[in-house]
Amino acid sequence: MKTRMKALILSLSLIVVAGITNIYAETVTIGMRTNPTALDPHFSKDGGTQMISMQFFETLYTADDKMTMQPMLAESVKVIDKLTYEFKLRKGVKFHDGSDFTAEDVVFSLKRARDIKNSAASFASSVKPVKEMKIIDPYTLQITTKKPSPLLVKEVSRIYIVSHKAAANASTEDFNSGKAAVGTGSYKLVKWTSGEQIVMKRFEDYWGDKPHFEDVIIKNISNDASRVAGLLSGSLDIIDQVPPSDMEMLKNDQKITLWPVSTARLIYLHMDHARDKSPFITDDQGNQLAKNPFKDKRVRLALSKLINRDALISRTLYGLGEPSGQMVPEGVFGYNPDLKPMEYDPKGALALLAEAGYPEGFGVTVHGPNNRYLYDAQVIQTVAQFLARGKIKVKVETMPKNVYFKRATAREFSLFLVGYGTSSGDGMSGLSLVLATYNKETKMGSNNRGRYSNPEYDAIINKAMIEVNEPMREKMLQDAAVIAFGDIGIIPMYFQASAWATRSGIQYNSRRDERTLARNIVPAM
Repeated sequence: MKTRMKALILSLSLIVVAGITNIYAETVTIGMRTNPTALDPHFSKDGGTQMISMQFFETLYTADDKMTMQPMLAESVKVIDKLTYEFKLRKGVKFHDGSDFTAEDVVFSLKRARDIKNSAASFASSVKPVKEMKIIDPYTLQITTKKPSPLLVKEVSRIYIVSHKAAANASTEDFNSGKAAVGTGSYKLVKWTSGEQIVMKRFEDYWGDKPHFEDVIIKNISNDASRVAGLLSGSLDIIDQVPPSDMEMLKNDQKITLWPVSTARLIYLHMDHARDKSPFITDDQGNQLAKNPFKDKRVRLALSKLINRDALISRTLYGLGEPSGQMVPEGVFGYNPDLKPMEYDPKGALALLAEAGYPEGFGVTVHGPNNRYLYDAQVIQTVAQFLARGKIKVKVETMPKNVYFKRATAREFSLFLVGYGTSSGDGMSGLSLVLATYNKETKMGSNNRGRYSNPEYDAIINKAMIEVNEPMREKMLQDAAVIAFGDIGIIPMYFQASAWATRSGIQYNSRRDERTLARNIVPAM
């Protein structure tokens, strides 16, 4: 299917609000679900902080709305040799205080992101490959790495560039107050009231295309019902993360327009590949099985065939998803057009289970979070119903994410639901973190909580990790994906979708990375 999801996106995208074209207020008010922990863009990688940072600060390169990398503060980059990258920086860029952007600000920002104290989720790993930074002239910077690092451009482009002048010796509190929050972005900060709202104003000396709205108020409203109520009452002009259960009601409201898009967040099932006996797998009497069935590829394949991805998306997620057979969606670097979502095939699944020695199935508990992903608890219940059609006796246990991920990382589960969002626009991150053999020292497989391991796969990924020729590296990622997904290293189910809703007169240019940016709000066409 580029199924119901594509049809929904197309139909909703064609809605035109009659007679209101190009009529809009100068102030737009956004109801945003997430709340930043700080306005210091180097303080934390958490989604709320990074989404707000994108309003005020910029990076060397950036992922566009479809997650394709585009130049931003860097105009180009050239590979001098396998260890050296030369960045040509954009001239004529001003910071919000009127000072000029130069290579000095880049060097300062990369060092600050590495060294910032008390970081909630540090950017140090993004700068770790860097051996030396050399300023050739104010708009030319060379970065030398310790070893070949093909992801260097994308890694250093995770780090927002701040003003050396404004941020020298600045604390995170100085950013929160606005004193040091001086960037090159299309909006500048007016005031932040933590947990309540952010007020910002268009930066008139912005180097690129200026946003449409002069003044923006972002209200932090974590409660779904409150965001929807604010939109309906007119106190909000746009909301993000529309609750699936409200989609139909909002779609039928002539004053509201929906803007859905499939994201690059894969929702999948991970299995215990490593242990001979797995803690939550039982026989008919509820006793732990002496043999772990997930070590048999036929069993893993059977589980994948039992999941009706189309029904899961249409019934449980109200159409907000796209079936998946691999780590990244079309358009993201490393996508393999030959890898399709697994077909629903319960008869084939039963035959595979019988062949593997489980004609009457077995018992298993499926674990997952109940407050991390879109309708995650309901999705797990639906998956349990599908697996039951294979004579598998399923129990479901969900819990808050702060409890769940600690237990999942400690490998307490046998079969469990996880999500991975490819925010970098490059399939390497997910393929190396989720499916590569776990290695504590190198951090490979750090998200591989099921401990899947395939030497053939690892060999290709390790080569791709040092290949700086982009076409060759992409072919390696595609070949590696064929191996891992053919081996059912994980069971990919769907790419989670997200939707924004706007009132009459404005529209939102939806982004696959799920981020809500004021510059993407434009007058309705």
